[in-house]
Amino acid sequence: MTSAPALLEQWYRDHLCPDALDVSSSGVPPITMAELRALTGITGEALDAVRLEDSHSLGWPPLRQAVADAWAGGDAARVLIGQGSNEAVFLLLHTLLEPGDDVVAMSPIYHAYGSALRSAGCRVRHWAVRPEDGPNLDLDELERLVLPRTRAVLVNLPHNPSGVTVSPAGQARIVEIAAARGAYLVWDNAFAELVHDGEPLTDVAQLYERAFSVGTLSKCYGLPGLRIGWCVGPPAVLDRTVGLRDTTTLFCSTLTEFLAAHAVRNREKLSGHFTELVGKGRDIFLHWARSSEVVESFTPPMGGVTSLVRFRGTTDATDLCVRLARAGVLLVPGRAFGAPAWARLGYAVPGDELGHGLELVDRAVANAGR
Repeated sequence: MTSAPALLEQWYRDHLCPDALDVSSSGVPPITMAELRALTGITGEALDAVRLEDSHSLGWPPLRQAVADAWAGGDAARVLIGQGSNEAVFLLLHTLLEPGDDVVAMSPIYHAYGSALRSAGCRVRHWAVRPEDGPNLDLDELERLVLPRTRAVLVNLPHNPSGVTVSPAGQARIVEIAAARGAYLVWDNAFAELVHDGEPLTDVAQLYERAFSVGTLSKCYGLPGLRIGWCVGPPAVLDRTVGLRDTTTLFCSTLTEFLAAHAVRNREKLSGHFTELVGKGRDIFLHWARSSEVVESFTPPMGGVTSLVRFRGTTDATDLCVRLARAGVLLVPGRAFGAPAWARLGYAVPGDELGHGLELVDRAVANAGR
């Protein structure tokens, strides 16, 4: 099996460098080991006591229990730990689905889902998130797309890259649509804790017996380098992933799982560490997006730390994003998300850096029109 590189990852490989002013990221800034230890209370003695042995095929038991206590009602049998949410998605979808299965997937969605669906040989129909529609997700369209033969429905809310999401009533409607057809529901929960107005949505795996939720330490907690993600759902399906995992990674590192268990147990301290940064960044972004002469429209940042922005006179933002990268400021061209006229902007950036980055964007877009 061969796959083309993901456009998003290739963009970062080509353009992200240490001195780039990155106002494109979909997560909070990564923290140091010292910060992780200070926030979670990990001692040197505890680190020294970690035995670097093989882990369990479904995840190190203390980490599975920590995730279960947080999102699975305490039932560790409902938890699979992956090397990042990428692996959890790969194992889940290749276990759950067969060639020819009908799947409805939100689009755009994280590329790990798309590549797994292609390699599994599924027939995929897309529930489109259209940036020009703003926060108005068309749930009636989703209901029309989900057919009696549909095997699974995949959603990502709060949504990356647009930042839109649904209310609890909207979530209940999505569950109802999947349940009416007996379809599995896979809900990417990467940004579950980053909701700006109102409370985070209930984990969907607690609402529907054929639902799975996928989580990660990368986006809300500043720990992308641990490469730890998880899936919560019916044990009968998760247990079947072991055969596939035996042919790939076997299991995760007990050292990173040890650190991840402490992070999950102290997730509120970790997310709270970024509350002020994200709030101020969102305010700066909104002021800029509403007042800048170069911005034609943008999606409302209801959750996560990103928005899609369309610049005046731009039908394809790729060349503009390349020019910006050469000038030292990074956005992601919307072509990576099937929306070429737009660009992804991330605002979980210290205020001075974000303000400077937005000034550079203003200048580059204005000069492009001359």
